Amino acid sequence: MGPRWLWLAGLMASGCVSAGELPLSEPIWVENLSPVSGLVSLPPQRSGVVSDGWRIDSHVAIGNHFVVDGTPEESVMLDGETTRLSLALEYGWRPNWSARLTLPWVAHDGGFLDGAIDGWHDFFGMDDGGRAGFPRDQIRYLRASAEGQFELIEGRRGLGDIRFELNHGFYHSSDMAASLTLGYKAASGSDDDFTGSGASDVFATLRVSGAPQSMLSLSWHAQAGYSRAGESRLLGAGQRRGVWFAGMGIGWQFAGNWSALAQFDSHAAPLHSPLDALGSVSGLLSLGLRFHPSENWSVDVSFVEDIIVATAPDITFQASLRWRPGSR
Repeated sequence: MGPRWLWLAGLMASGCVSAGELPLSEPIWVENLSPVSGLVSLPPQRSGVVSDGWRIDSHVAIGNHFVVDGTPEESVMLDGETTRLSLALEYGWRPNWSARLTLPWVAHDGGFLDGAIDGWHDFFGMDDGGRAGFPRDQIRYLRASAEGQFELIEGRRGLGDIRFELNHGFYHSSDMAASLTLGYKAASGSDDDFTGSGASDVFATLRVSGAPQSMLSLSWHAQAGYSRAGESRLLGAGQRRGVWFAGMGIGWQFAGNWSALAQFDSHAAPLHSPLDALGSVSGLLSLGLRFHPSENWSVDVSFVEDIIVATAPDITFQASLRWRPGSR
């Protein structure tokens, strides 16, 4: 699957920013905040550029869930809101080697977005998926199955699963860069609180970024990877231990300090299940806006939609602040 993603990304890349700006070009930080998929190590897209010195990223995302589905053998309800705050520290000791540590804080509760989402559905006459039949701003994570069950009916929060990555940039030119990442997700979160899976994962990721020269100021990124998940008591016997993930995105620098962003991310289901929320391939479409106040700093605001319905939060609102070292 990886080569196909890279080929498609190359077709989409009709232009980009100059080579000197390539290290500051980044994909949108997107993670699936589903209470189930969020337990597995599915690292967000990042640039294929690996540079020396420090890189610091901070990110906040709020995802609103509502899924009610079932068969005679299995049922699930995911109603609530997830907030994830992340701080990532990366240090490159050579131009093509770096280590990255991501520290997440996760909260699950009833949230505050249900009213706004209901109003949006009413205004446009859209199907609300059954939301109107349940109280607003409640938390209910419920699953009943012969292969496993879980229940969370009150808010929880705490440290999530810490992620460590070793990155190696094996190709870099004036208009393209590629890197390989090997990663480890520690079992630092709590499976009782849905802030972690209760097991450690390992993963590998190939990332490619491009900046072809043309009249348009388009940058592009693509990634493909595989995660080997540890056995999670919370996910149960139906857990899928091997999970692929992939994505691609473009950025259009339409003004001096401003860029528009679009991105697609997908991954395999975390469970073997006939229910879409648990057993279907996920698809997330993200749109965002980026502002570069200086060569060192960038600020993103974006939102994420589950274009494969029920496989991710109905909508996620998020923002990122990034710092990169300046030119030397």
